Amino acid sequence: MAHCYCSVPGCSNNKKNFPHLSFHDFPADAGLSACWVRAIRRDEGPTFSILRGSTYICSQHFTPEEKYVSVSGRSKLKKGAVPSRFLWNDWGKGRGSQARESPYQRARKRLAEADDSVMPVPESSTEDVPHPDPVLTDHDYTCRPSPGQYLKT
Repeated sequence: MAHCYCSVPGCSNNKKNFPHLSFHDFPADAGLSACWVRAIRRDEGPTFSILRGSTYICSQHFTPEEKYVSVSGRSKLKKGAVPSRFLWNDWGKGRGSQARESPYQRARKRLAEADDSVMPVPESSTEDVPHPDPVLTDHDYTCRPSPGQYLKT
């Protein structure tokens, strides 16, 4: 289990970087295994297949009620446990210091703060002002020439 990676989309947990997490094999029961596949929103195919001993889901995707510690000290799942904690169902939001706004929200906040520092424009000056440089169309290199424009006679 040295190279365990979580199979949940968007989860980058692995045993090397997160040794405190437990990684759980997909169940041998075909019905329960299908529930896990549906829960993690993946379909078996060319990019994903369940292989016993190499396809795992990390313990973060199970509720505390679904887990227990065995006599040997290993973290195990209760019978019938199905992963249910994912980014797409808002698990992870409000997790204390780990909760973070999306990059889009952070950028909007930064831009709003930057806009506050710019001198406001009075409403009376919103009239249309002609552009100081007239737009020249005789040298528009992005347009094709009209047919016959450059014919030599």
